[in-house]
Amino acid sequence: MIAVACPICEVVIELEDPVLDAVLVCPDCGEEWRLVALEPAELVYAWDMDDEVAVEPDDDHPRQSPA
Repeated sequence: MIAVACPICEVVIELEDPVLDAVLVCPDCGEEWRLVALEPAELVYAWDMDDEVAVEPDDDHPRQSPA
């Protein structure tokens, strides 16, 4: 088991059987992440940065899935 903090809300996410490139959703803020390293655990946005996302002007960060 490994634990990693959500980069947005910092809630600790525990992964029983971590798999590289697995997509996980933060149980607190709902952000989607992809696990790219195990030791130390590292998360990146699950969506491709080249994808367009729906972002409202008052959003702190883009939380929507790719359009």
